[in-house]
Amino acid sequence: MMIAVINPKTKKTLLLSLERDTPITIDGQTVKLNAAYAYGSASSSIKQVEKLVNIKLNGYALINMGGLESIVDSLGGVTVTSNLTFTEFGHSFVKGTVYNMKGNQLLSYVRERHLDPRGDYGRQLRQQQVLRAVISKAVSNPTTIFNQKFIKRLSSNILTDLSWSSFKNLALKYRAAFGTVKSDQMVGTGETINGQSMQVMSQAEKTRVHNELEKYLK
Repeated sequence: MMIAVINPKTKKTLLLSLERDTPITIDGQTVKLNAAYAYGSASSSIKQVEKLVNIKLNGYALINMGGLESIVDSLGGVTVTSNLTFTEFGHSFVKGTVYNMKGNQLLSYVRERHLDPRGDYGRQLRQQQVLRAVISKAVSNPTTIFNQKFIKRLSSNILTDLSWSSFKNLALKYRAAFGTVKSDQMVGTGETINGQSMQVMSQAEKTRVHNELEKYLK
């Protein structure tokens, strides 16, 4: 789960990953953040994220891993430098090596967390890497990339409350904002709650994240 702040005025973009194991309360029960969708679809997830970071969200886009693979394949792959040496699902990666990733290779790279000493936090960074690569390729030549074939592929793999013209406008009118992209993570402390392993966010971390989001929104 990720929040993106795209500011054409400052020409900056912030990608903030949220820990899926963050405890939240729904109907009096303590559950993980990634379970919010099951309690009311996207609206429930948005409500919980807004409560967590104390920021109003303007829209959402939901994509599964298969959809990500399809979209990246339609772009002809993306260039990514591996941040970790590991082998997963038959695909090997060496830290510091540049790969043109697509298909199952891409999914292996963004899904791995058990072999990463940083666990899910490490996986978040790889997911951000790939998203940044997708953004870079999409805005490099938006009029060519955002053709009918790509829009059709996008629409069949993403659930969103944004119009499809909005995605094209992001690439065209907000293009300058992608020149500087910062990655951030909301980091917690591991605790066991109701028999489940969770990542509890301190008030200091919540405040830091809120302030960072506010800074990029100005």
